[in-house]
Formats: sequence, structure tokens, C-alpha cells
Amino acid sequence: MTISSGDSTVIENGSIVCRSSVPLYFIFEEVSPPPQFRFIINVVDDIKCASKTELRKASGGILQITFLNFPAGAVDNANPEPLCLGNINGKTLFLSYRIDSLGGAEPYIFHYTWYLEEATDED
Repeated sequence: MTISSGDSTVIENGSIVCRSSVPLYFIFEEVSPPPQFRFIINVVDDIKCASKTELRKASGGILQITFLNFPAGAVDNANPEPLCLGNINGKTLFLSYRIDSLGGAEPYIFHYTWYLEEATDED
């Protein structure tokens, strides 16, 4: 089965139940070297701190994506536009996600969809 949306091909999607501050790894093993992504939901009980998403290169070639100050009672936190996270085999890799909490507390549900699109000169 092939799933597509507009110019994008869905390569993987699903949901994972996870806990805050415990890293969640996605490794694309079919590519050499395999790109690795580490996701961390970091809960801060300070409502004065704005929620944000941070991307940074970590050791070992891992791209770390941290969701900072994800409030414990919040639901439906998602990226408004797919995140462009690099290239795989000449195509651009995107991620759409949504984070829900179960009953306003841990654990969280991390919903994800990975897309590939033909690379453009802008990518």
C-alpha cells in the first residue's frame, strides 16, 4: 500500500505512549548512514515559561527535538506545518506530530507521520 497526501508520500505513521524526559528514538535503518532522531517531552511546571519546540544536533549525528514546557493538562499540541528535517535518498523528509496527554497527566501519546517529497532547490 502507498499513502500519499498532495506531493508527499507517507513512509511511516503511528502513535506511541511515552513519558516526559524519557527519550524516544526514530532510526531510519534502510538508509546508510541511518539518520537518527531523538524526541524529548520536557515538562516544566512554570506557566510563565512559553511552550516551544527546539531542534539541535546532538552527539553521534542525532537530531534532537525537544518539546519544552509541554503543560501536563494540555491536549492537541501539534506542529502547524510539517517540520523539514533533512534529506533521504534525494528526497526531503518531513514530520507532522501531535501530542496528547491522557487525563491531563502522564503518559503522553505521541502521534507522528513521516513524509517524503521530491527535493526542490529550496530544500
